[in-house]
Amino acid sequence: MIDLYLEKERRNMKKLNIFLLDIKTQGKLSAVTYVVALTFDMLELDIQSLNFLMGFLLAISMSNLILLSYPLIEKKGVPENWKTGTAMVATTMLIANLLETSGAMPGDDIAIFYLFFCIITISYLTAADGVIPNVWRYITGIGAFGMTVILFENYLFSTETLGFLWISYLPLTYGFGIGNYLAWNKYEE
Repeated sequence: MIDLYLEKERRNMKKLNIFLLDIKTQGKLSAVTYVVALTFDMLELDIQSLNFLMGFLLAISMSNLILLSYPLIEKKGVPENWKTGTAMVATTMLIANLLETSGAMPGDDIAIFYLFFCIITISYLTAADGVIPNVWRYITGIGAFGMTVILFENYLFSTETLGFLWISYLPLTYGFGIGNYLAWNKYEE
């Protein structure tokens, strides 16, 4: 009787553990969490504990979206090394976002990680043709390209003559979240 009760409790706990959900549910949940946390971050509310929580959720959800991008495109003929590559990018961005959230590394210093993310995102979008709806692929791609240009300019020349391109952050981030959500809606194993 106790064994039956314990087994039932294990199943219930498994349902509550988001990391044990099927990948489609994880992908959709991560995309929604990413967009919500990102929106909160842009509001720049001065509530320290909530800022930390949303920064943490943003870091986890972004990392999970990157990690789960491989199953979306694995049937598109991408090399097997993309599986390991997405894990490396997810880990890199998790660490970068956590460093930024904790205040251990200021935003200007963390920008190199976002440059890396933008370049990788452009590669991912080329492989995601037919997976992510085209309008969201293009929105994300335009944002990633604009951010790559502004970040390169900032690092190479230490100027911001193209500062207006910071607006590219919006299509990059929202396009990435919404595009992945829609891709997971039509995903079939």
